[in-house]
Amino acid sequence: MKVKIFCIIILFLNISCLQKKDKPMAPDQNPTTSFNAQWEQLKNVKDSKNEKELAIKFIKSIQEKGYSIANPNYVDYKGKILPLSNIFDDKKPELLKSIEIEILDRKGISPNEKLSNWKPIDYNSALLFLKE
Repeated sequence: MKVKIFCIIILFLNISCLQKKDKPMAPDQNPTTSFNAQWEQLKNVKDSKNEKELAIKFIKSIQEKGYSIANPNYVDYKGKILPLSNIFDDKKPELLKSIEIEILDRKGISPNEKLSNWKPIDYNSALLFLKE
């Protein structure tokens, strides 16, 4: 009887260890939380050099996590929402009001992540999202 109880205890310990092993180590490993934090950081940059570096890091982190950017749009100086690719036809691209993007996984399924209201200091930083 003691052997059976001992085996059951060992079995429960093994199961609990396996469950802990499967859980992520850090609670903020959720990709959408990470993307939001990086997006907010990008929105708060004060100079164009740091903005470009942060935009590149943001895009790389998206790619490394198996996601991609979809539907990049911008609000032009007249208030119209246009695809970011239209910025080349825009008469005053440096006057864009904000950028918005969606993040999808490589299968095209959205993690319900839409990021918006980034006003780039230099519109060339926004063009980096077209290259991705």
